[in-house]
This record gives sequence, structure tokens and C-alpha cells, in this order.
Amino acid sequence: MKLRALRVRNVGPFGEQGCALEGLSDGLNVIRERNEAGKSTLFTALQIVLFEKHSSTKSALKEFRHDRGSGAPFIEIDLEVDTRTYRISKQYLSAASAVVTDALTNERLSEKRDAEDWIAQLIGGDKPDDGPSGMLWIRQGDPYLQPKPEGSAGEALFSVLEGQVDTVMGGQRAARVLERAEKRLAEIVSTKQMNPKGAFKDAIGRLDELEGERSDFAVAVQQSEADRERLLSVLKERDALTSEDDEKFAKDLAEARKELEAAEGASEKIRGLQSEVGACETTLKAAENALERYSSDLASAEKLRASIQDKQSAIESITETIEEGEAPLDDLRQQAASAETALKQARKDHQDALSRDKRRREIAQRRSLTKALERAKDLASQLKAAEKEAGVSLPDLSDLEDANQDILTFEAQARVARPELTVEKSNAPVLLDGEAIGDTGSVRLSGKTKLNYQDLELLIDTPDVQGAEEKLAKATERLESLLESCGAKDISDARRLHEERNSAQQSVERLKNDLSTVAPNGIATLENELAALPDDEEEDDEPGDLDALARASELSEEELTRIVAERDTAAEGIQKLRNQVTILETQIEGLESQLSDLDTVLGADDKREERRTELSDAVVEARRRWREAEDRLETAERDRPSLDGAQARVKRLEAAAQNRSEDRLRLSKAEGELRGRLAQAGQEGASDKLAAVEAEITRWQERISAFEEERDALILLVGELSKARASRRTKFFAPVRQAVDPLLSMVLGSASLAYDDRLGPDELERNGMREKLTRLSGGTREQIAVLTRLGFAQVMAGKDRHIPIVLDDALVYSDDERIQKLFDVINVVAADVQIIAFSCRQKTFEALGGKTIHPVDFPVLR
Repeated sequence: MKLRALRVRNVGPFGEQGCALEGLSDGLNVIRERNEAGKSTLFTALQIVLFEKHSSTKSALKEFRHDRGSGAPFIEIDLEVDTRTYRISKQYLSAASAVVTDALTNERLSEKRDAEDWIAQLIGGDKPDDGPSGMLWIRQGDPYLQPKPEGSAGEALFSVLEGQVDTVMGGQRAARVLERAEKRLAEIVSTKQMNPKGAFKDAIGRLDELEGERSDFAVAVQQSEADRERLLSVLKERDALTSEDDEKFAKDLAEARKELEAAEGASEKIRGLQSEVGACETTLKAAENALERYSSDLASAEKLRASIQDKQSAIESITETIEEGEAPLDDLRQQAASAETALKQARKDHQDALSRDKRRREIAQRRSLTKALERAKDLASQLKAAEKEAGVSLPDLSDLEDANQDILTFEAQARVARPELTVEKSNAPVLLDGEAIGDTGSVRLSGKTKLNYQDLELLIDTPDVQGAEEKLAKATERLESLLESCGAKDISDARRLHEERNSAQQSVERLKNDLSTVAPNGIATLENELAALPDDEEEDDEPGDLDALARASELSEEELTRIVAERDTAAEGIQKLRNQVTILETQIEGLESQLSDLDTVLGADDKREERRTELSDAVVEARRRWREAEDRLETAERDRPSLDGAQARVKRLEAAAQNRSEDRLRLSKAEGELRGRLAQAGQEGASDKLAAVEAEITRWQERISAFEEERDALILLVGELSKARASRRTKFFAPVRQAVDPLLSMVLGSASLAYDDRLGPDELERNGMREKLTRLSGGTREQIAVLTRLGFAQVMAGKDRHIPIVLDDALVYSDDERIQKLFDVINVVAADVQIIAFSCRQKTFEALGGKTIHPVDFPVLR
């Protein structure tokens, strides 16, 4: 099937004048038009005429009607199928109609509903997603949309690849069986885990409820038996609790409480002794600390006195050193003052010499700038005159030469084209257009000429075969106009004017270069530099030897630096010594303050040994009292009874008595509850109910077994049919990959596509890695969408199923390099497949090649 023409009227931007694409070729057809020229309208019209019934009144059709008219939308296409061309014509909304005719004989083949059925059968469906539109066409705005051959849109492709009608295990009948099996399986189990659902799940739920009831009834029966046994045990245990045992427990508890009181008294006495020992220990520690602290203070006072003596000796030594260094320091200060005076004089002499030298250089610079300024002004004047002469407007000399050459050429052509009339001898005048020609005269004829001779009158028509006269007149007029525009008399004069202007232009360049050399920054800069110099040109005396004066100044500065450094070093050394004295004096003051504080604490010197003896005696007495308290505590702890044992015995006997009382209450309560439950179980008949529930459980188990058998059979059937479908997909993938992958490699390098379960492109494999199409750039996804459609079409064309590819602005996001490669691929595929490409990128798509189709009008024939 190939599209040969598309015609529309009263749709989108096209009114009664309409629009048509005629003469579509077998290969690549390119429609390159500006935005809003109606390319997408033509694409939509093609879909509508193939997939929208003529009787449709959808709102989309009403919106598709021409916006400035009320005419009925009309769409017509010519389709070539098996060497025969059919014309499909449809009109919508008003006087709706559908007609299929033979385009060659104009024979009407079908109309209305029959025509719609004929179209659906030809296309393979009656929806936009069916047939070629669903798999091979790309609409503007959907460049990323990948083809999906799984549905009806791909059945034609599958049919081609299988080469036969669908088989039971892999075709449409199998697909319908698989669909019903999957539907039934989905009704009774979940999709992923195959867990029961629906009636299957309800049956299992009911069985669980019945088993719960059975469990409850079985528990009730078992509970009754257990209650009887438990009642006998309770009665036996209650009889074992005698009153003789109660009296023995009471006597033992009284004795245990007396022992506890004795143990608690002993423990209280021990706590008092422990407090006494603690107090004695604290007194001993305080006495020992006081003795240790007093002894430490005595030692610290002796150390402070020794340290103060050492520092005072150091101060005396440093003071002597300072006095010895003062005299040399005064001498250095005087030397520094003399050197500073000498340096000032040397610097003054050097600066005076520099000033005189600067004045001499400024005078020389002023003379040089004056000469340069005069030269620059002269060059600027010459340049202005040359620019005026070079700026004369003249026509291009080549135009003048061409016009002059045309005149010579056309004059030669005119001479050849015009015949010559010669009068060799006549007895009467010969008149041409009323003018006489003398004897032996000759005239070249042109155009229509009237000849009279005696009674003879002739009309001679000499056609200007080459139009030489007219061309000569135009060439002459053009040359005269050009000469007049430059004020030249002839071509030689014009050449002279051009030579003069060219010479002036060369002079302009030379003068500009000279002026740039003399005044690189302009005349104004020279004038500013000259104005900045002093006007007085009287020269000063010679400045003298500047280097010698500079060297003398440097030597004076070096001498001053040396003396000042030596002076500062001596002064710094003396100052450091003074700082050491200050630090030592400050340290002595601190030590004397510490010594004074210690003397206050220690007391008078003659009382210090006596105070130390008192502190030693206090320590001895505190230690004696502490040891006596320790001995008393040890004796009391050794003789005391066990408080923990007495408490544990009392607690044990109290708990035993309480337990016997609680056991009587517990056993009486248990007897009452057991007798009550046994009486109630006899009334409810739990055994009969248990038998009824077990019978119903058997019925539900049988029903669940039936569901399980159905589930297993459906799973087996779905698995086998899925294997068959997978085999069918394998038949699809091999030839599709064989067609698509080479096209991919032409654009993306070594690459191949992987397909999903719906047989649509899913992943791109390149450089050993797989990438989801959704993660690729917009340009790459766009290119893959186009390349896969080209591959699908190639596969079908290889099996003589020719379906055109229609691309409506499908290459929007491709870069300059990729789009050129895509153009190559499109041309490769166009050798086998008809391709119709719409694009608003007029300049870029010039490189696509193919046949350029220009839309033409399709008016109503009156």
C-alpha cells in the first residue's frame, strides 16, 4: 500500500480553496513548510479519512472544520494497492458521504457503509491505534512515543513474520484461550503469590471458621472430662489441711518472733559502736593532717628565705654590668648623630644634581615633541585631502566593462541578424519607408520595412531572431547611465577616474601609517604631552657625576645604619639587664609576701618547736582512742545472733500460715466453679454439636479440593500457552533485531535494542551496558522511536507488505551530527519503503534529500 495523493478542503486552516499533496513517490517524500502552514492538519486528515467513519459527529471533527467557514470537511486520498490505485473520498458533518473508486477508470467500487468496511479490511482495523497509524506513524508532539506491536497494530507484522495464519498454540485463538484462562485464574487466585481469592478464598475462610468451631466444641468436651478429674483432686487436697498442723505452725512462729527481737537489739548496739569508731577515726585523721601541714609550712619558710637571698645576689651582679656598659653606649650615640648629619648633606647634593639633569632632559623632550607635532599636523592635512579624493562614489568598474562588452557583442549579433539590401542599378527611385536609396547604395534591414519601386510595393518583415537590437539598446542605455553616474564621457574616461581614486586610496593608507608612526596616540596626545612640559628652555649648569654623588649618599647611609645598629644593640642589651633586675625585684616582693603569710601561721620562732610537740601528742592520743573503739566493735559483732536468719524464719512461717489459709479459700472456690461448669456442659450438649460440625467440614474440604484442581489445571494451561506466545515473540525479535540494530548502529554506534513483554522497545544496549529508554535524553529517545519504525517497515516491506511511514515533525530534539546520520538512515530505508516526512525546519531538512512535495490548491470544481 502506497499513498499517491492527499487532498483536503474546509479543514483546519484550509477553506474552500483547499490543499493537496500530489505525485507522492515510492521512496522519500519531504514536505518542508513554515509553522502554521497546515502540515499537522494534513497528518490528522490522513488519520481521519482512514479511521473515522463519514457518519461521525464527534466534537473533534467539528473542531477540525475550517474556522472561518461553514463548508463540510472533505478529505480524499489516492492509495496504490497491488499495482491498482484506489481513490477514497469522504465528506463529514454536512451531506456526509464515503466513496471508494478506481482512480484510473473512475469506477465507483463501494460507498457509505460498504466503503468503510472496505477501508477497515484494507488497513486492518478501524481505530487510530490499528494498522500503520498505531505502529509506523509519529504525530507532532509525540517524538518519544515508542511503537507497541503487541496489540492489533502489530498483528500485520506478526502475520508477516510467521508466514502463515495463526496457529492454535501461538495465534489469536490461543491468545483468546490464554486470556480466558488468565481471567478465570485471576478470579480464584492472586496474580503474584497465587494466593486464593474470591469464592476459593471464601471456601477456605468458611473451612477455617468450621475448624475453629470444631476446635471450640472439642475443647468443651475435653474440658468437661478435665473438670471431673480436677474436682476429685481439689476435694482430696482440701481434706489434707488438718487443724493439728495449724497449732504447730502457730507455736513455731511465736518462738521465731522472740529470736528476731533479740537479734534486732544486738544490731542496734553494733550500729552505735560503728558510729563511735567512725568519730575516733575522723579525730585521728584531723590530728595527723594538722601535724603534717605544720611541718610542711616550716620547710616552705626555710626555702623562701634561701630563694630571696639568691635573687638579691643576682640583682647586685646585674647592676654592676649595667654601669660598665653605659659609657660605650654614650659614645655610640654621638657617632650616630654625626653620621646622620653627613647623610643629610650627601642626599641634598645628590637631589640637586638630579633636578638639574631632569630639567635638561625635559628641554630635549620638548624640542622633539615640537618637531613631531608639526609633522603630524602636516600629515593630517594631507590625509584629509586624500580621503576626500578617495571617497568619490563611482560605479563598479567591472559593471562598466561588462556593459561596454555587451554593446560590442550585441552590435556584432545585430549585424549578423539584419539582412543587407543593395541597389546595383535602377531606372526609378527605390524607397524604403518613404526614403530614397541611391544607386549602388546598401541598407541593413530590421523589423518591418515598406519598399516602393515604380508600381511595386512590398512589405518586408525581417524578424529579430535573437533580439539583438533590443538588447543593444538596453546595453547602450545601461552604459550611458553608468557613465553619467560618475561624470565620465566614455569608458576610457571612467577608467582614468577609477585609477585616480585607487591612487588616492593607496595614499590614504600610506598617510595613515605615517601618522600612526609619528603620533601613535593621536595629535591631541602630543599636544597634551607638550603642554605638560615647562616653557623655559634655558639650560642649567652641568649636573656633575650623578653616580658618584649617589654612591656617596649610599656610603653615608650604610655608615649611619652600622652605627645605629651597634648603638641599638648596646642599648637593647642594657635594657634587657634592667628588665631582669625588675623581674627579680618583683619575684622577691612575691616571695617576701609568701614568707610573711607563713610566719603569721607558724607563730613566733621560739614557740614553734613547742607547737610541733603538742600536735604530735594529739595524734598519739587520737590513735589510742580509735583502737579501743575498734576492739569493742569487734567483740559485739562476734557475739551477736544472726538478724537475717531470724527475719527469714519469721517471714517463712508467716507465709506458710498465710498459704494454708489461702489454700482453703482457693480450694473452696475451685470446687464451686468446677461443679458449676460440669452442670452447664451437661445442659449444652457439646458432643452432639461437635459431630455436626465435623460433617460440614468434610463437605467444604471437598469443595476446596475442586478449586485446587481447577487452579493447578489453569496454571498449567497458562504456562503452556505463555511458552507458545514466547516462541511467537522469538519469531518476532530475530528479524526485527536484524532490521533495527544496523539502523541503530548507523546513528548511535554499536548498539542494539531489548524489548519488553509488550514487544515494545524497552532498553538500549551499548558499550556492554543496558539503559532504560526512559533514562535516555529526549533526542536519543526521539531517534530510537524513528529508527524502530523504520526497521518495522523494512521487515514488512521485505515480505511484500508495503506500508508507508508518516513522520510529522518527528526530529525535533536531534543535534546537527545525529540528524545528518538519521537522514542517511531514512534514505537507506526509503529504497524499500515509502516515507512521508513533514517538517517546519526548512533549512535543516534541505539536506534530507528525497522528493520535495509542495502543497497546491484543491478548489471546488464549479
